[in-house]
Amino acid sequence: MLDEGRCFRVPRYQRAYAWELDDVDDLCDDIEAVVATQDGRGTLKGSHFFGTLVTVLVPETAASRSHYHEVVDGQQRLTTFCLFLRAIAMRATQEAESAKAEQDRTAKSFSTLAQETESFLRYNDFDVAAGTVSQQPRLSLSLVDDPYFQDLLSKESLDSASRDSHKRLLAAFNRLDERLIEPIATESTYKAKLKRLTAIRDSLLVRGYVIHVTSNDRASGYTLFSVLNNRGQDLTNADLLRNHTLEALNAFPKAQEKAARAWDRIAGSANVDAFLRAYYPSVAGRRASQDKLFEDVRQLRFPKRPQITADADDYVATVERLGAELDVYKSLMTGDWPFASPVASLWQRDRLRRLIISLRHELAIPLLLSASTAADETGFADLVHMLELFAFRYKNICNAHATPAANAYYRAARAARTSHATRKPVSWKDLRADLRDLLNTRAGAAIFASQLDELSYEYQSDKTLLRELLTTIEDYHT
Repeated sequence: MLDEGRCFRVPRYQRAYAWELDDVDDLCDDIEAVVATQDGRGTLKGSHFFGTLVTVLVPETAASRSHYHEVVDGQQRLTTFCLFLRAIAMRATQEAESAKAEQDRTAKSFSTLAQETESFLRYNDFDVAAGTVSQQPRLSLSLVDDPYFQDLLSKESLDSASRDSHKRLLAAFNRLDERLIEPIATESTYKAKLKRLTAIRDSLLVRGYVIHVTSNDRASGYTLFSVLNNRGQDLTNADLLRNHTLEALNAFPKAQEKAARAWDRIAGSANVDAFLRAYYPSVAGRRASQDKLFEDVRQLRFPKRPQITADADDYVATVERLGAELDVYKSLMTGDWPFASPVASLWQRDRLRRLIISLRHELAIPLLLSASTAADETGFADLVHMLELFAFRYKNICNAHATPAANAYYRAARAARTSHATRKPVSWKDLRADLRDLLNTRAGAAIFASQLDELSYEYQSDKTLLRELLTTIEDYHT
């Protein structure tokens, strides 16, 4: 992967280096486990699989190379691999100088080891027309990290870092040196040191394995990343959207800078992909594909690349609106009223907390997102009141299937945004009719009454539903 034929670039506005020392320690553990399999002749018997690298093959028009690999997934590992190789090369150079001073035969071997290891960090760029050969970095990082990273790979020492990601880069380099390289000093001879250092290097370059998946277009590369990483945990679809939009704005640097700042605030938030999963049906009126969230949101909000300044400004405005809706999403998820200067009564605002916190009806979040954007506060309060009563009976008491309700919510969410865009009043008339039909067909009065009879304060382990029932009766009675 790191041979002469490939060079890798992290998109300029990709997120910064993020590995903490725990991540670096995990890598050290894996390498030490392989080194421990070395036999008496210095041969490593073990190996380790370091995961998958996903890249996009991008044509290179401004240099002598025909293309480069844009890193979609794997920049943290690839960056740390390079730091590891640099630490090995530095130690090999130091040992070569010491061995030479003591006229030990291993001096040339250490020097060769250093030069060969360095060759994996840079490649020769041949410009036939100019008649020149220059060394270029094998890996280039994001705009904020690359200058410091290249200094780490070329200078003997650095001043302390100020940026957080630079601190993490330096800390990773120092931990790799401390865990894997420094213990070589305990070896009694230069020959033993050379054997040990070679084994450490070979644990990555000879006995380390990755699967390198590459695509010829970015959309497919991002989709590959989402599919390969879809194991139940949150995906970084926000990072993929960030990369796509900022790359599309390359010809518009001012707009790109504004969009980068907006994305920094979005992508740095917790549960941002959960927000995107709520946001998509709120706008599109249907659920996003399970493994194509990035592509669905991209097609929805960034379907065409900007051609003129006005298009670029629209891109920026779209990202900024995403950030604003993310703020609303956070409020809704905690049951907080999304209007800054509320005119709704405390009783009305409490309905939202009951709906989201007590009844745990997060299914309604996409609709509430639309309502907070498209409806006025009175209309939003009316919707919350209606949903609280519906959710309690339909889902919490009668345990009816969620999909028909979700579909009704999504249709209403899209209709609300359409009405707002065309400056028409937002109405919940159609939604009210849909929910009434669902209650009649799936949570009828007889079923509702029967299920209520099953509630018991003495035997009910979760008394939330009893509290909701009794406090709602009390609310309406008073």
